[in-house]
Amino acid sequence: MLDPRSLASRRDEILASCRKRGVRVDVDASIALQEKVSALATRLNQANQLRNDHQKAGSRKLDEGERRAHAEEGRKLKESVTALEAEQREAERAFESALLDFPNLL
Repeated sequence: MLDPRSLASRRDEILASCRKRGVRVDVDASIALQEKVSALATRLNQANQLRNDHQKAGSRKLDEGERRAHAEEGRKLKESVTALEAEQREAERAFESALLDFPNLL
């Protein structure tokens, strides 16, 4: 099976193999999808870290107004993480679907 992380580094070899087999695939589009998945994973990790830091900051004593503001910010961070997770899942599905068109290398 083709290692998805090697698409960019082995692009020319993969293209040559596909040509030999008469398989038409868009290697550059697949590389772009792989990069998108990686970028989304990084953004999701950063968002989760921010959310965790926010939760730790809420453990101190807060007055009523601060507590409400902190809770609202926490909800916004949760929504952001949820949206990134959905976007990442969709990108992963698209990338995995694109990988099915690739043959094993010769």
